[in-house]
Amino acid sequence: MASDHESSATGPTHPSEIVVARVRPAIQRYLARESTDVELRTALHDLARDAEAKSLRAEELVVALKKLLGDLPEMQKIRERAERERVMARLVSTCIDVYYDRAGRAR
Repeated sequence: MASDHESSATGPTHPSEIVVARVRPAIQRYLARESTDVELRTALHDLARDAEAKSLRAEELVVALKKLLGDLPEMQKIRERAERERVMARLVSTCIDVYYDRAGRAR
């Protein structure tokens, strides 16, 4: 991901590296089945709050999350494509739910 100081003409199009660095281990623990949905939702809430503060659209948040997930060794270890897609879809869906819940309204 680009640095926090890079942005488009309308502002940043990605979450801050600091927030991503905090979210990454929570997702890794979740994928390793070492944490609960609550810990995952809390981490994704932080990501959504950062996205909201930067006025990121849901699509921009999803792109950033998919990049993060694609870079994780835990995701790459999932051999079956269908299972990898199912896990990705679950995490993206949870993130979107948290994003819109955080905003308190549809954007």
